[in-house]
Parts: sequence; structure tokens; C-alpha cells
Amino acid sequence: MNKALLWIGSAGLAALCTTMIPAPAQADTRHRCDMVGTWLETGETWLFAADYFLADNGADYFSGHYANPSAGTTAKINGAAHTGRWDIKFIYTDGPHQGWVRHLVGEGSFNRGTRYITVSGRETLKKFGTPAGTGTFSMAGKCEGS
Repeated sequence: MNKALLWIGSAGLAALCTTMIPAPAQADTRHRCDMVGTWLETGETWLFAADYFLADNGADYFSGHYANPSAGTTAKINGAAHTGRWDIKFIYTDGPHQGWVRHLVGEGSFNRGTRYITVSGRETLKKFGTPAGTGTFSMAGKCEGS
């Protein structure tokens, strides 16, 4: 009788343990995104290519490269997006603009179905840490990936 109760108790405990284990979250997904943006005040068009990591919990993040052919500028990009708010930094890498950082803050979205991104907002340019101008931007693009 004690062995039967021990077996039933053990089986019940095992069943409880296997049903109480949290299910693993879906893996974050990675996308390759190509964006086209505009500095609205000047009408300059620029390109932005990034690896975009779509997080199931928390902020999405991305990193990539920026190029503005008309201005001859290039930059590394790092950013995050959380609940529709985007925070992006362009750290200039071309010779004449090293030491410049452009900080973009805006509202936007990533549509999981179409993999289309839109963002617009304000930007601040700093040259060697000193504010050098502000303006507005908009960008849109398409992503590929899992």
C-alpha cells in the first residue's frame, strides 16, 4: 500500500512539474532592412541599411550604416524601438565629419505582416559634443528575414 501511494504521489508530482514548466518564448527575429530617409528642411535624401532585431519582450534594436550621397557623408547607426518610440544615433565615419553625431527621436512602427517600417520625428546634430542644429526627418523602408 505504501509503495502504491508513493508511486501515485510521484506520478502526480511529475505531472504537476511538467505542466508548470513555463513555455519558451518565441525566439527574437532578425531582419535586414533597407530604408530611405529625408532631412525635411533641406530635402536631402539618405539611405539606411540595418540589421533589425525584433524582440518579443522589450525593445527592438538595430545597427547598420547610413549614407547620404548628396552630402558625401557616412555613419554607423545604433538604435532601439520600444512601443512606437524610436531612438537612433548616427555616428559619422567619413573623414570630414568624424566627431559628428546625429540623434533622431521619433514615432514609428514596424508592421510584422508586411515588414514595412515608417518613422518620423526630430533630429539633433552635435559636432564634437556641441549642438549644431536641429530639424525633422522621415524615413520608410522594407525588411527581409525571418
